[in-house]
Amino acid sequence: MALPDRRCPQCGFDPAPVSPSDAAVAARSYPRRFRGLLVRPDDEDPEIVHRRPPSGGPSAAGHAIAAAAGMNAAAAALHRVRVADEPGVDPDAPPPAEGGRVPSLEAVLEGVGVAAGALAGVVEAMHGDEWRRAGRLADGGRVVALELARAGVHAGIHHLRAAERALAEVR
Repeated sequence: MALPDRRCPQCGFDPAPVSPSDAAVAARSYPRRFRGLLVRPDDEDPEIVHRRPPSGGPSAAGHAIAAAAGMNAAAAALHRVRVADEPGVDPDAPPPAEGGRVPSLEAVLEGVGVAAGALAGVVEAMHGDEWRRAGRLADGGRVVALELARAGVHAGIHHLRAAERALAEVR
């Protein structure tokens, strides 16, 4: 998930108003929000979350996996920025491949919970001037800690909304 510097044209996320405390609250909300979306007693076929939409793209579960990967990448980059001076960081997680063995829905949701907890934990551990610490991107650019936190929040909401669209399409 690219570093957001303005509203995302696909999901509508606006990073500008997201404070560190907002980022922690948002991250902690993702496990509940993904569970509420992906575990529905009224679904006759619980495997619907693993179906790719006819228009293409990942399944709803695939989007949850991508959200977890994005939050993990942002948390790792944020941690590196916190403990080292201008480290190289890569807040973009490679997109997870869908195919082969499909993880169970519980495993997917557990992954979201672990990633969200990691992101919230590192955000909550940072204070004051630490938010101005920076890392170096592969293209030579600089990114400050707050932008990394916002990238993690963006990964969660972007893929949550994409999972909603994928489910609507397969239902």
